Amino acid sequence: MNPRVLIVDDDHDMCSLLQQALQRRGYDAVTRPGAAEALILLQSEDFEAVLTDLNMQGMNGAELCQRIAQSRPDLPVI
Repeated sequence: MNPRVLIVDDDHDMCSLLQQALQRRGYDAVTRPGAAEALILLQSEDFEAVLTDLNMQGMNGAELCQRIAQSRPDLPVI
């Protein structure tokens, strides 16, 4: 099974670009348009890493990092 990476960014074009680049390198890349959606997905699915934008509408990337660290301290967030 390919390593899974969650991409969180409210810029659809950036999500697509990163997803394609990671998939070409053998990753299973999943995208979400915001932090709230990412946190919901992380409750039910496993990932090897999260790649997030810092400047997003609503919850920003820094807050997302803090929330993930509280619930999943073993999950790297970039």
